[in-house]
Amino acid sequence: MVVVSGGMNQHKNQIVDAVVISRILGAVLVVPILQINLIWGDESEFSDIFDLEQFKSVLANDVKIVSMLPASKFNKDGVLLLKRFDSRLFKDLPSDLQKLRCKVAFEALKIRKI
Repeated sequence: MVVVSGGMNQHKNQIVDAVVISRILGAVLVVPILQINLIWGDESEFSDIFDLEQFKSVLANDVKIVSMLPASKFNKDGVLLLKRFDSRLFKDLPSDLQKLRCKVAFEALKIRKI
């Protein structure tokens, strides 16, 4: 589970990182939560900004993505909460993970059409 903060560029970078981390850990990714911007009072959710179906379908073969945490089984499965991280974590990744980063940034994260 990931909570992203900052502006649009920071959101995208953190989401890219979260997908790669999920892939490395073999973990299920919960659709990222966008932290409420205190300055602008923006309460937008992921699906208000990004095309959620595009995100899920492009990454279907790379990472399992769910819309929310299940109501039960937390003790058995565990939850990892990621927040306040940046893309400097991924300077020397193997080529397959670098390709995944590009796939997320340029194919999966599309701005929602209004």
